Amino acid sequence: MEEIINREEEHIEVNSGVKHLEEAEQLVEEAIAEEQVQDHSDYSDFSKEALLEKARNTVDHPDTRYAAEVFRKLHQAFDTLLQQERQDLLRQWVEEGNEPRDFKAPADASRQQFNAVELQFRERKAEEKRRAEEEKMANYKKKLAILDKMKDLVDSEETKGSLDKIKELQKEWRLIKSIPLQYRDDLYERYRFYLDKFYDNLSIENELKQRDREVNLAAKIDLCIKMDELLQEKSIKNAMILFNKYREDWSNIGPVPREVSDEIYRRFKETADKVLASKKEQMEVINAERASNLKLKILLCEKLETLNTTWPETGKQWAQRAEEVEALMDEWKKTGQGPRQEGDEAWNRFREARQEFFNARRNFFKKLGADREENLQKKLALCEQAEKLSDRSDWGKTTEELLKLQESWKKIGPTPEQKSDEVWKRFRGAFDAFFERKNQAFKARKSEEKENLKIKTGIVEALEALASEEPGEDVFARLKVLQSQWMQTGFVPAAQKEELQKRFQKISDELYGRFRKNRDEAKQSMLKEHFEAMAGSPDGANRLKFEERRIRDRITALRGELSTMENNMAFFSRSKGADSFLKQFEEKKLQLEQQIKRLEQELKTIRNVKPGNA
Repeated sequence: MEEIINREEEHIEVNSGVKHLEEAEQLVEEAIAEEQVQDHSDYSDFSKEALLEKARNTVDHPDTRYAAEVFRKLHQAFDTLLQQERQDLLRQWVEEGNEPRDFKAPADASRQQFNAVELQFRERKAEEKRRAEEEKMANYKKKLAILDKMKDLVDSEETKGSLDKIKELQKEWRLIKSIPLQYRDDLYERYRFYLDKFYDNLSIENELKQRDREVNLAAKIDLCIKMDELLQEKSIKNAMILFNKYREDWSNIGPVPREVSDEIYRRFKETADKVLASKKEQMEVINAERASNLKLKILLCEKLETLNTTWPETGKQWAQRAEEVEALMDEWKKTGQGPRQEGDEAWNRFREARQEFFNARRNFFKKLGADREENLQKKLALCEQAEKLSDRSDWGKTTEELLKLQESWKKIGPTPEQKSDEVWKRFRGAFDAFFERKNQAFKARKSEEKENLKIKTGIVEALEALASEEPGEDVFARLKVLQSQWMQTGFVPAAQKEELQKRFQKISDELYGRFRKNRDEAKQSMLKEHFEAMAGSPDGANRLKFEERRIRDRITALRGELSTMENNMAFFSRSKGADSFLKQFEEKKLQLEQQIKRLEQELKTIRNVKPGNA
């Protein structure tokens, strides 16, 4: 009866393991999609020849996921280029007096070549997938053959070589890797059934049988340790690939001594459940981050579309706008990946808005050549106005009007290159004549700046003398007075401003440094001030209670984590080869104890603060 119960328990273990494998494989697929190599290149400025060259260089890339992403973006860029070319050809067709409906775009040889390269990649990708499926089916058939051999061995009479044969079949089984998922449940049940039946029937080698169970126990304890280490693995993909491997290794290991069978499986399953739950939670966080990234990308689309509602009017403004557009592109690249489908839609939206900008800029500069002569006449008119203003003496109003002329000048586009310097020098000459007269009128202000220089120099010298005295409250008070005098003194000549400011700042910082408390006292004082400020705010008592409860809850959680760790250390200390594992536990335990100590100090500080204190 005990044998039947044990086999039933191990049958349940196998079913549970297959369920774990199915869940883990799904998580691996998500993790691989998350960690796959991303192509962040921007192909919007590529020529058709450059796009074709990139496709040829990518068709044999070893990472087909990366290559597929590149081809998707190259295809979109090619479509955009051909659409632009078609629009230009259609415009030219109409300008030549033809009917738009009669226009037919010519065949594009480079696009045909690109399509051929893309088809080559798709065929290669399909062939890789087909080979992978064939390999899985071949592995499935190999495992079926091993099961037939195990059945024959179980049904035949026992010999001294039976144990060696079953061991060899187990080794062959472990060397065979992936099989189709739909067959795993049945295969593992049959494998465990024949293995258990063989060991139950084994009688002539009882000592070997018991020793083999002890070896199996050591192997399963080692898998418990390895599975627990996966909780610290940051990569979901790596963690779940190893998870599947450990789970399959567990299923392939034979029975253990019956007195520890339940306990060792319970330990392994609890750890496996924690790993799976942890990585699922980590993937949920990643999905949440992707959703947040999508919102940021949509915001970037809206910003770019808003920029496109109005167009610049000068070449310089176009250059500035181009910098803004490229800054948005840089921000787009820095923003993390979004959900695949929605992310593609957002990228298409952003790319179309960006292309709209470049099309408008190209059209502007096409028209610019015809406008240069008109711009020259406008700038000559501004020169005449500036020359009339340059003789006036109402400094404030004239300055304002000249600055308006300057703004008008900036809004006018470029002029013919051979006239550009000449007209600019004439316009600038009128400004120079006016501001030279204005500067002469403001010479009196220079003497005031010189007087301020003497005052501030005296303040700096007083501070430097103060630095030689012993620190005290009176020194600190005199320092504040001198600083107040400095702030009340007006401007000094620009040539001496920076050096004098550096001397003042350096000596001020040195004096203030003498009154600083040590770092720990400062931190504790800041924490106490923070809680006192909280206590003095409206609803201060409730805020203090909330903060105290938060700290207590955190301490309780850390102590629980510490207790769990100590229990695990006690269990694994009995297994061989666990020294490095226990060392990691000790380091983690020390970190937890330090966190608890720091939080207890915060709790002590907050309890000494009474509501109403400020």
